[in-house]
Amino acid sequence: MLVIPEGDAGRRRHAHTRCAVAARKAGRLPSRDEWLKGVDAKAKAARRSNGSPGGEEAGETNGFAIASLFVGIIWLFGLGSIAAIALGYLGMKQIEASAGHQSGRAIAIAGIVIGVVGLASFGILIAFLISSNNDTPLLPGPHS
Repeated sequence: MLVIPEGDAGRRRHAHTRCAVAARKAGRLPSRDEWLKGVDAKAKAARRSNGSPGGEEAGETNGFAIASLFVGIIWLFGLGSIAAIALGYLGMKQIEASAGHQSGRAIAIAGIVIGVVGLASFGILIAFLISSNNDTPLLPGPHS
């Protein structure tokens, strides 16, 4: 633990105040009112045109995008994959049409990708079941 003499903090604070006052008089430091005007101007510039708060936040997340991801994860023996692809495309169309009021494009793309992977795995499963059903041994075994 660092122990500072009691008078040190006061001297540093007053020295800083003297520096700030001197810089303000020299024109290198804005006054409080000028600083507040600058902060207000930056806040107004950061606001989005759609009325949502500033920053990089978009509006609400598209429901079709969320449903696409959810149904794609559930899979439902291929039916969920088809629904995930369809909902993902619908969600992406709505997000593009909203002009920035809705977000969730990455979620919709993830739902589409998971749907395609699920559909491909369903196709592989069907092919495996068909090929194993018609399997006849090439060489006779002990029980033939």
